Amino acid sequence: MGAAKKRREAFLREHPWCCFCGGRVPATTEDHVPVRAAFAGKIGPEGFEFPACEACNRGTAGSEQVFALYVRLFDRTEENYDERHTEKLIRGVRNNYPDLMPDANLTATEKRRVLRNFGWERARGAFFDEVPMVGIPDLVAQHMAMNARKLLAALIYRHTGNALNEESGVVSGWSQQGLPGVDEAHNVLAGGMPQLVIGARVNTTIGDQFSYRWGRNDPESLFGYAAEFGSGLFIFAAAAPWDVVADRDGWSRYVAPRSPQ
Repeated sequence: MGAAKKRREAFLREHPWCCFCGGRVPATTEDHVPVRAAFAGKIGPEGFEFPACEACNRGTAGSEQVFALYVRLFDRTEENYDERHTEKLIRGVRNNYPDLMPDANLTATEKRRVLRNFGWERARGAFFDEVPMVGIPDLVAQHMAMNARKLLAALIYRHTGNALNEESGVVSGWSQQGLPGVDEAHNVLAGGMPQLVIGARVNTTIGDQFSYRWGRNDPESLFGYAAEFGSGLFIFAAAAPWDVVADRDGWSRYVAPRSPQ
């Protein structure tokens, strides 16, 4: 028996139940969350392997591909850019989810509207077709939400040892960093999440690609996190008992993560 197989079997003996669908289904695989494709060279942080059943592991592959592409496209850090890897992600999303590709053909009117809404100005003398701007399809938000909620289940298991289940309510959100209001929202969320975790690997620096804050509110059994991926993507999610949050806007019952169709 190879070393990798022995290590995986030992992991599953220690973590026998899937942490994504309620902790009642046997785990048969290790799932890397966040997905490794979201990192330069597909080198993700150590310690982020989670027990998963086959359905929860394979059932999110499509959304994770979309998520990884936008993490790479949003990140403005040149050191994290891998042209071959990014082109492979582009081909994959174009083949599997062509409607989710960025729209590079925005009209001058559309660009003008975005600039006005965010209070931005184009460079002096520049024409609108020279403004570096693409459109993001609305359906991308569903895939972002799936990844945000899967990461929520993973982090709850990592920090509490418990599996998220259908008796919980969840809420999530995402944004590009640098947009008006994002820094303020991040600071507000961070105020209630005192624990900081910076992604790391031995002999490899990836803290500039992934970090998050998390916190718990024991009276309401609330758990939340706010994560940064590189210099471009900010996501957050929280969970609490459904009977506590059922009437709150934006909250819904947790279900095992699956890629939207």
